[in-house]
Amino acid sequence: MIENLVTYPRLAAAIRDNYATDPVFCTRLVRQTVQHLTLLTDEAEIAEFHAEPPSTGSAEWDALIAGVAVHTWSLGGHLKLLPWMLDLKPLDNFWEPGGGPTRWRDWNLINTPPSLSERGVIFPSQWLQAV
Repeated sequence: MIENLVTYPRLAAAIRDNYATDPVFCTRLVRQTVQHLTLLTDEAEIAEFHAEPPSTGSAEWDALIAGVAVHTWSLGGHLKLLPWMLDLKPLDNFWEPGGGPTRWRDWNLINTPPSLSERGVIFPSQWLQAV
């Protein structure tokens, strides 16, 4: 089953090819990745899903992927993070995909999971949910 899902390594590869031209598509892929994870129950497949992704070529998108992976890994009841999830240095300044309207930035930050905000990424939990 996992071969048909957008895992974190596949997400990183797709973002690498698209972040400069289509950041909205990339944020949709992040949401799709989280949704695909909910289809898995086998621990070996869940671990494979969370395998270390290649770099996207963007520190911002790499931080976003790591933060979302920590979020989903922790929600799955895993207390010990994988080494790759801890390796990235937080961004120097907060970053939000697409920039977002300034008036919503504070609201978006307040609603961002800690695993993302600690890495300097603003990505509210609502953006991770299916619509």
